[in-house]
Amino acid sequence: MGNLITTLRARGVDKVLPLLELDFSELFERLQTKANAHAYDQHEWIIGRDPGLGSIVNAVPRRDMLEELLWEEWFRKDDTTHHHVLSLKRPNRYDDVFVAPERDDVHPEVTFGRTWYMIEDPDMRPVLLRVRGRI
Repeated sequence: MGNLITTLRARGVDKVLPLLELDFSELFERLQTKANAHAYDQHEWIIGRDPGLGSIVNAVPRRDMLEELLWEEWFRKDDTTHHHVLSLKRPNRYDDVFVAPERDDVHPEVTFGRTWYMIEDPDMRPVLLRVRGRI
């Protein structure tokens, strides 16, 4: 996929994060290192829109990597920014189960019709850019 920062800018993530009261530089530019430069190569960055929530930033694994990788989403609801980390594999700890609809105008298509285990992560940093790469 090449350079993560270039990809994020091309997708408009740098423009949407301030709407979510998040700092692009703090979350991505300062956390990216040579060691994690390709951490999101198997993800698609999709900006979704929900009439009630506004913009949603998604880092969703490519279809062939859904079983192995996490889906992350950032959005604002009730004046609070949320970072959800979702997995098809049941983690030791999770906050909710999200059964994705067969179709809607909000979620990435690749997530449809699946059951996801969701963690409400208070840490807004992308999981794969963290030192240990986990929550």
